[in-house]
Amino acid sequence: MQLLGSLFHTLLIQPLVNVLAVIYFVLPVKDMGIAIILFTVLSRIAFFPLTLKAMRSQKALSKLQPQIKEIQKSLAHDREAQGRAIMQVYKENKVNPFSSLVPILIQLPILIALYRVLLVEVKTGTFNGLYPFIPDPGTVSLSAFAGVLSLASPSLVLAVIAGVGQFLQSYLASSGVPKGTAGNMGLGMNVGFAFFTLFIAKSLPAALTLYWAVMTLVAAAQQYIANKMLKEHP
Repeated sequence: MQLLGSLFHTLLIQPLVNVLAVIYFVLPVKDMGIAIILFTVLSRIAFFPLTLKAMRSQKALSKLQPQIKEIQKSLAHDREAQGRAIMQVYKENKVNPFSSLVPILIQLPILIALYRVLLVEVKTGTFNGLYPFIPDPGTVSLSAFAGVLSLASPSLVLAVIAGVGQFLQSYLASSGVPKGTAGNMGLGMNVGFAFFTLFIAKSLPAALTLYWAVMTLVAAAQQYIANKMLKEHP
């Protein structure tokens, strides 16, 4: 476990700390809040091809759902035959049922590392583990974002924004999937996700909540763009 923790820090956390340090260093106005916003937007842009790939795979799977349900109904008495028939449908349509999960699994450890960077590394006000060629910005003030908001303390305003962003993102995600499929979520579930985000975010340091708020808003915008792209070019 110690080796895995060391690898996780070396391969993910340390590079992200250095990227954030560079962004903060080149800013004409030394504001960690602005650095976090830019850092978040850039990370979401980098993830977009993976997100689009996952959505394309999910859409392909959703189109097969009526056929899959018919097989499940007609072969309910024989699970083995049912499984073979379903896999044959996937094979004939050149669809991998697990392909939509791969991009998400790739993003997950990176998102955890981002969480660690903002919750632990940045909270101290210093950048630890900088590479020799990266300029050290020195001690970073977390006392005020845009001169008004402490990044070290919880922020209800940012938590609400994160909740709204989560609702928009999940609503747009579910609207891009045909109704009645496994990927489609109802309005109640979308609202539930939003309130869950608000509940968690209101207790976190504002540095992390700012990241979460910007991430959900950018994700919602990307979801809208992806929905249009998949509609025009399935």
